[in-house]
Amino acid sequence: MKVSLETVELLQKGYESAFNEVYEAYEKFLYFLIFSIVKNQEIAKDILQDVFVKVFVESQSLRYAKNFHAWIIKIAKNSALTMAKKLNRYVPLEESHLEKYVMESYTVEYNFDLPTLFSAEDNLIVIYHLVYGISFKEIATILSTTIDRVVSRYYRIIKKIKAIYKERQLEENKK
Repeated sequence: MKVSLETVELLQKGYESAFNEVYEAYEKFLYFLIFSIVKNQEIAKDILQDVFVKVFVESQSLRYAKNFHAWIIKIAKNSALTMAKKLNRYVPLEESHLEKYVMESYTVEYNFDLPTLFSAEDNLIVIYHLVYGISFKEIATILSTTIDRVVSRYYRIIKKIKAIYKERQLEENKK
């Protein structure tokens, strides 16, 4: 999903081809993020278009191209939250359809019930890092916390999942 630093730099210079590459890379992810907050397809589509207009117009204000991923997510999230407040339909991101979909898929594939094993923030850290490939630094920015906290929580979660998996493997081998 991420785009190259070169693409971000070209976007900052106003290249339409770079904008098209960014749009292709982020359209679906940002749509689901926005939809999970506003709960309306048409409004989510409108916000998504506004987000990409902001990205194109304000890309020159981005100081470091390597921060682009967190920057575009923050724009989408803030735009959706602003609209949700106007619509009075705010639902916390932890309870979003996107997370529910990922959790259901994870539960079916690996037979773990992550929502009951970990907190909502822990679940977001796992989803952001494993499913979307977001770096720990970017996750810390998105969740407004420290990178140390994100890393320690992530590895604690992974350690617990491995222990559960090993336990289940042992049970299956006994059968």
